[in-house]
Amino acid sequence: MLNSYKARVVGGHIDWLGRVPAGLSRGRGVEVEVSLVEKAITSNIKQRKGKKMAEILEKLAALNATADITDPLEWQREQREERPLNGRS
Repeated sequence: MLNSYKARVVGGHIDWLGRVPAGLSRGRGVEVEVSLVEKAITSNIKQRKGKKMAEILEKLAALNATADITDPLEWQREQREERPLNGRS
């Protein structure tokens, strides 16, 4: 099971910002794997993905790709290949 704890790395030490992982607060050591994910890096990735998505949506809008869809609900049903269920409309 993956547990997540907030911490700050200072030099070669970890300063816990919230609750301390079980086993570490009682003075005994626990072997762990640490993965560093810097907030600046993750927010930069999200920003790039958002920008890319906006570019794609602008291209779709320019193509007027949905102009032939007269009934969006019917189109959606066709895409899902929905079938009527007994007793439901």
